[in-house]
Amino acid sequence: MADIVGYFPATAAVDGASGARLRYAEAQVYAWADTNYSTPLAITDLQGIPMVENKLIAVDGVYPDFRPPADVLQVRAKSGSFVTPMTSLTVFAQAAQDGAKRAEQAALEVSQDVDEAAAVAQVLRTLAEKQGAPLIEDPLEPGTFTIFNTASIREDPAEPGTFLMGANA
Repeated sequence: MADIVGYFPATAAVDGASGARLRYAEAQVYAWADTNYSTPLAITDLQGIPMVENKLIAVDGVYPDFRPPADVLQVRAKSGSFVTPMTSLTVFAQAAQDGAKRAEQAALEVSQDVDEAAAVAQVLRTLAEKQGAPLIEDPLEPGTFTIFNTASIREDPAEPGTFLMGANA
């Protein structure tokens, strides 16, 4: 991500009312919070060379790639009465990284759930084998079980809320 930190990609300079490209528009770049457009930011090209007069020039109606000062993630490019909001690719790269981390965490949690379900299924298989098969695995949904003989299950009088199965029922 180091290559795109603080990087603002080429952006069309457009007349918001007509939709026409603003060819050769000259814009100064301002911090997002500077809505009075009082302090233009120092900007450079991608190699770190300062832009002439700290201006973006929209040759063919496209502002060039640029970098503002460090940690600036959103700016407004102002050319006359036209204002173009811009967002650093850093924001999108960070969102993608955050999304990837959340997806990895979700995959890990699902994997753990699958492992736990497999362990529970194995316990149920063992119970079914040892208790005269009151449970059978559902052939349509492996890992799930159906009570094969409900008469073989009864509440344990010694431990209410628990059940005895098979020969013990």
